[in-house]
Amino acid sequence: MALVELTAQLREAHGSGAAHRIRFAGGLPGVVYGQGTDSLAISVQQSDFDGLLRRAAGGTVVVDLQIAGAREKNLKVLIREVQRDPVTSRPIHLDFLRISMDKPVEVVVPIHLTGLAEGVKTQGGFMDHVLREVEVQCLPDRIPQFLEVDVTPLAVGQSIHVRDLQQEGLQVTTSPDRVIVSVHGKAAEAAAEVAATAEAAPAEGAEAAAEKTGDKAADKKGKDKDKD
Repeated sequence: MALVELTAQLREAHGSGAAHRIRFAGGLPGVVYGQGTDSLAISVQQSDFDGLLRRAAGGTVVVDLQIAGAREKNLKVLIREVQRDPVTSRPIHLDFLRISMDKPVEVVVPIHLTGLAEGVKTQGGFMDHVLREVEVQCLPDRIPQFLEVDVTPLAVGQSIHVRDLQQEGLQVTTSPDRVIVSVHGKAAEAAAEVAATAEAAPAEGAEAAAEKTGDKAADKKGKDKDKD
């Protein structure tokens, strides 16, 4: 689990106009909520938050949020949501969830694959990484940045499921029957290609039919013109 410090300020002004002014000045508006307490409207520096994301490296982090001007200092929070601009993908608003270090939380943790599957290395198969993250429940200081899955023993036709994940102090709440990664043989690869071709065929047929209909309409128009 990574614990990362982030400095914030309380903000008095609300609404889209105030949020726009904060972003124009290089900040990000946000809110802290949870644990049955009143929410806090805050702002953080865009550069500070970008640095936090780099340190998180795609995993879940507990943020030690230091809010200037607030009665509570050093709040422990999770990043619950990052709203992004639909065009630039830049963060525009942050939601933080207040947590207690002695109470379990439910978070999403990414899955990292390691090794080279035996079915790929020696049997000519191909690997299909189906599930890339799982939901887990644990104490905040037990949150892993990611779960590592070694695929080395996998032969063609074998899979690793969520039920195969084991880590002390961690309860995985995603369905245990979900497949994380599988190794398929060439026959499965060929079948997938046939299915993709069959799926594309109706669309191509429709295009050909439309083109043929257009040709007929053009011929009819030409004949009618000749009659005139």
